[in-house]
Amino acid sequence: MPVIESDWPTEIALEVVSPLMYLKTQASALSQLTKGIIEAKVTTTTEEENDVCLHDLSIFASALEDAEVEILGISHAIDLMYPCRVYSSSIGVSGSLQGKENRYIGSFDELRNTVRQVLRSPETTGRISSLIARVNDTTNQKS
Repeated sequence: MPVIESDWPTEIALEVVSPLMYLKTQASALSQLTKGIIEAKVTTTTEEENDVCLHDLSIFASALEDAEVEILGISHAIDLMYPCRVYSSSIGVSGSLQGKENRYIGSFDELRNTVRQVLRSPETTGRISSLIARVNDTTNQKS
């Protein structure tokens, strides 16, 4: 009788974080890095009729009233966090959710690598720099 071996992947990770918790951690880290000048927030929307949960990460400056900029979004089934899709104008993969590019994500490691790519992209760092410059202009005008 032949030996039947396991066909399950050997690289199943046990240290897995939900997309929502990962984004909240990144939001908190931005505030610390910028000493509170720039903050990030995560907004979650559930579309039960489509069985979809959407998480949007945006940045803003409390000193500016009209300065909220969306950085990325993540969608997944309501009861399954993986696989998911990451949406951003900074990914470089064609797709669509309100005209943004998207990437299919099968694991937490893939999520982390993709979100890191977006957060460190020239588009995102440029947006952060722009908000900081606007805050600095506002502060200098008051002096």
